[in-house]
Amino acid sequence: MLAGAPPPLLPLVGHPDYPNHAFSFVPQQIKGVAENPPHQGVTCYGLDLKQKAGNIYKQGSLELHWLIEMYKELPDKTSYFNNFFDKLAGTPELRRQIVAGKNEYEIRQSWQADLKNFKQIRKKYLLYPDFE
Repeated sequence: MLAGAPPPLLPLVGHPDYPNHAFSFVPQQIKGVAENPPHQGVTCYGLDLKQKAGNIYKQGSLELHWLIEMYKELPDKTSYFNNFFDKLAGTPELRRQIVAGKNEYEIRQSWQADLKNFKQIRKKYLLYPDFE
């Protein structure tokens, strides 16, 4: 870390209604990053993903089971998703699949046709040999 640089954002996920998780944290305002975080000042229970961040980088993919399991555990499912989730996911489809009870394998399989099409299109724009 550079001297004077802020600490990296910690990948924490949680909610006040996840009492079965041993890990807890209290969301705080981070100027310029999270001006008004959900559940600010309230103890949230969940997961500390910072130790798993390296695996995400190595795998090149997000582990969807965290999203799916936390959705299943939340008593009030209406507050789990918001419009920003759909924006980050690119479409509302991932949200719809989780709400419909799809598992990680089923969700990833649903992406395959579009991924195959994208990879075919991108080939004509590559400057170097494809890595696949």
